[in-house]
Amino acid sequence: VPSHTIGETITAAHGSNKISITTASTSDSTYPYRGEAGTQATLVRGFSGDSVITSTSSLELNDITMDGNSGSYTGGLAGGLVKMNGSATPTLTLSGDTKLMNSALDNDDNALGGGSVYLDDNCSLGMVDQATIENCTSSTNGGAIATGKSATVELSNNATIQSCEAQGLGGAIFTDSDTTLRVRGNALLGDDNTSDNVDKGNKAWGTSETSGRGGAIHAEKSTVVLSGNAKIAGNYAQNGGGGINYAGDTKRGLIISNDATIAYNTSDADGGGIRAATTGTVDLP
Repeated sequence: VPSHTIGETITAAHGSNKISITTASTSDSTYPYRGEAGTQATLVRGFSGDSVITSTSSLELNDITMDGNSGSYTGGLAGGLVKMNGSATPTLTLSGDTKLMNSALDNDDNALGGGSVYLDDNCSLGMVDQATIENCTSSTNGGAIATGKSATVELSNNATIQSCEAQGLGGAIFTDSDTTLRVRGNALLGDDNTSDNVDKGNKAWGTSETSGRGGAIHAEKSTVVLSGNAKIAGNYAQNGGGGINYAGDTKRGLIISNDATIAYNTSDADGGGIRAATTGTVDLP
């Protein structure tokens, strides 16, 4: 299937209306993008700098592959592939077989984070229908996703984040203050097949004791809920919290239901599975 190289940032702005980018569904066998497995349209980064897409309106990516082409190009300050911002507090939805992959955010210590996606304050992200983020990296926080304050992130319906790395906090996801993160509906952060000798776990590395934490998740004064067969597995953090590094406070908590799984995560420091710091509440089944 042919791909399309994007040579500069796409700015999506349509007020309160939602913008959809999708692979059309058609029975015409001559049409290259039919919405079937293996026929999704692919957008490939062809420049270094800002995000491939910045949106101030709600945006849906459906049955689309976005390739950050990290062997040749890198992102800038925030969101290697997609950055959501603006006073309309937009929502990003990844649905169908959408895949965000091979994206690198590399701007030393000044980057806000999010190797693939950055959500500004009060913005939201929903990953559903087997949507996947894989092989994305950040030079600071959130190898796949990073948020500002008071954001909302929900993974469900077999959504997956794997093979992502951060040189800071949150190999897969970093959440800032007052954010709510829900992982449910068979969503996976990491590697659910540790016997195949292929490491698909997320990783957090760090050059100081306060970085390299939260192989899958670093939650900063945020609420985190794991339920509905959510799985955090096969992740690694250099300095604590191989699965989750939870830095809560008295108003928020980490809530894990009895059908969620945290397994086979490792760390060279405290908490192979979970590291809980400060005064946050951890509610286990």
